[in-house]
Amino acid sequence: MSRPQGFGRVVNVTSFTGLRGNTGQANYATAKAGIIGITKTAAKELARFGVTVNAISPDAETRMVASIPDDKKAELAAAVR
Repeated sequence: MSRPQGFGRVVNVTSFTGLRGNTGQANYATAKAGIIGITKTAAKELARFGVTVNAISPDAETRMVASIPDDKKAELAAAVR
């Protein structure tokens, strides 16, 4: 990304937990919320240079997700859709 080319793309990775929080994950939720905040700010600041800034929140089956009880996973999935 450089100013002379007049455009650029930034894609950050965040999590649903950054929006909604989760019991026992204050540090993780804080970090992911920070990514959301910096993404929004960078999008505003860099738009004049033609830079698009976005964040994605993939739905991934990870070890962390595997430990969540099925009924709680269903609640989380319903809140996202």
